[in-house]
Amino acid sequence: MLRIGCGSALRLLLVSAVLIAVTDFPAAESGAIERELARQAARGTKVGLFAVVAGADAPFVLENPDLPLVPASTAKLVTTACALDVLGPAHRFVTRLYASAPVRGGTTDGALHWQGSGDPGIRGEDLFAIGRRLRASGLSTVAGGMSAPPASPADEGVPAVWPAPHPGLTDPYAAGIGPLSVAWNAAQLVVRPGETPGSPATIDFFPLEPGTPVEARVVTASSTKIDVRIVPANARDPARLSVRGSIAHGASPWTRWIRLGPPSRAFLGAAAAAFGAAGIEVGAPPSYGPIPGGAVLLHEHEGRSLAELVRDVNKYSSNFGAEMLLRAIGSSASGRWSTDAGLAAMRQCAERLTGSPLADGLHDGSGYSRRSRLRARGLAQLVDAASANGGWGHEFAASLPLAGADGSLEKRLPALRGRLRAKTGTLSGVSSLAGIYNGSSGERLIFALILNGEKSRVGPAEVDRLVSALVESFEARPVTVPAAAPTGSAETAP
Repeated sequence: MLRIGCGSALRLLLVSAVLIAVTDFPAAESGAIERELARQAARGTKVGLFAVVAGADAPFVLENPDLPLVPASTAKLVTTACALDVLGPAHRFVTRLYASAPVRGGTTDGALHWQGSGDPGIRGEDLFAIGRRLRASGLSTVAGGMSAPPASPADEGVPAVWPAPHPGLTDPYAAGIGPLSVAWNAAQLVVRPGETPGSPATIDFFPLEPGTPVEARVVTASSTKIDVRIVPANARDPARLSVRGSIAHGASPWTRWIRLGPPSRAFLGAAAAAFGAAGIEVGAPPSYGPIPGGAVLLHEHEGRSLAELVRDVNKYSSNFGAEMLLRAIGSSASGRWSTDAGLAAMRQCAERLTGSPLADGLHDGSGYSRRSRLRARGLAQLVDAASANGGWGHEFAASLPLAGADGSLEKRLPALRGRLRAKTGTLSGVSSLAGIYNGSSGERLIFALILNGEKSRVGPAEVDRLVSALVESFEARPVTVPAAAPTGSAETAP
């Protein structure tokens, strides 16, 4: 165990026999962080911790700073920093719509062909707005329906290194990614009770349909018990979403976020529905194929700025968004929209930002893969370098959740509200936090903390205890106050 900081000279004398072998710096003044680290060691938890005062030459506290550990979603810090660095905070993804046949008298006999560039933020309302613009320009009927480029396993799906999902899993954190995706490839299922006991419940989806057939059998009863799962495809039937059970009479709506079906299929379904709502009749089912030669560009949709997308990814820890950005990094660097291309470009970017091979242990862009590894020292260095970047550092720092206020820290560490910004990470047996603490002295503490251990002993509560102790030790240390400038000097002259 190794902890260093800014303690008193007396304490240095008392502990020098222990510390001389490992460091020239005395232990932190407050014993809070030492006690918590000792507690974790006694529980058998692997702890990686690195904390440094911004601008300081030596770390404030460290514990196994170079031990490779599973980082969970703190890996998104590397992805989002590199997306800002490679693409720029003002970058906007463009989605294009082509018509394969001319529009005559409000009708096109051909199909409308969509071409995506990997925008993770396009929404159902964006598709509706596109439809309204085209309807205002005179388009009323699309005889050939909607079309998208054929999707290969390399283009759509999830990274191969992700854990194999449970066959019935509907959770949106495992949503598939693709160049054409909509609404983070997720929708909210809403179940409302009927007017009388025994009547069918009402099933709705917001903001769009799930992209797969729905089999719903929910009745109004005395209690709520709803089962939602994906029924896999078989030789006769496609995959479908099953919603079964009961909802209590008079109960509030029951909601759950679910992942959509294959991204391009969900996109085309959402686009057809949005165009229908905008007054454009789509007369054929979705199809897949290349954009034909001679197709006419009807519309270009510019998505939200990358700075906004990065904020959503980090605030709400979107696996989908992080993986989309990783592929966008790869596409910008090599022209290949793939996980492997993204990882290669991200490793180069991270080394350029921190001066170390920080991202060599990452196997995905979101941290959902248990094969990924990061070191606390490298992660803290990334936070330090990214937040201080003159071109996009402000956007990076603003993307971090605020303790006790928003995102994945909304209900955590309320005592540090207004002072702590940090990215969370959680998997079974893994919990992490990395970010920035603004001290009462005006100094900033940059830190990264990763815990790996038994599921029953590692979680957000343990990380919060350690971070609270770290802050206590940081605030308790002696702070040298700069001497006041002499009266009449340039610093005090009016």
